[in-house]
Amino acid sequence: MKKLITVAAALIVSISAFAQFQVGAGWLGSQWTHGNGSSSELYNGFYAGASYNIPIISDIGIAPGAYFGMTFFSNSLGKYNHMSVNIPVLVTYGMDLGPGRLFFGGGPTASIGIASNYTDPVLNSKTNRYEVNEDLSRFNLLMGIVGGYTISHIQFNFGYDWGVLDLDKSNAKLHQNLIHAGVAFVF
Repeated sequence: MKKLITVAAALIVSISAFAQFQVGAGWLGSQWTHGNGSSSELYNGFYAGASYNIPIISDIGIAPGAYFGMTFFSNSLGKYNHMSVNIPVLVTYGMDLGPGRLFFGGGPTASIGIASNYTDPVLNSKTNRYEVNEDLSRFNLLMGIVGGYTISHIQFNFGYDWGVLDLDKSNAKLHQNLIHAGVAFVF
């Protein structure tokens, strides 16, 4: 039993020695597509959060994370803002290139809606669409790709996530895709 505990502790220490924790923020675009794709809106906003890249084999790792995202959209019918927590679990591959490290990867992201607010310009009233519309799902599953470059503990990254689930539980269809670009500090 002591040998098993010693081996497990050594494995955890060795993985932690090579794992990379990062904190980052950036631009977030959220595209909401209605029906058969004939109409869509692009919400612009920001994201902030952290992830932890755990090496598995050579240059391949798994990077779970948690990010808060907030996006906004406005037209003549009103103002919308959407807040969510996005939890990616990405498989990553990295390679040394020049003075830094190039990486790319992909995988699923679970997105949990916190609020989806609508402000009516005529009535000047604000409602959370999750609370008044039981047909709007708070949970989304996305499949995405990510890439970037790390140099001197600074990482530049970009990615795109395709919404897999229909967020409208009624007969209509509603999908959300995310595009993001940002900067992170790697510890």
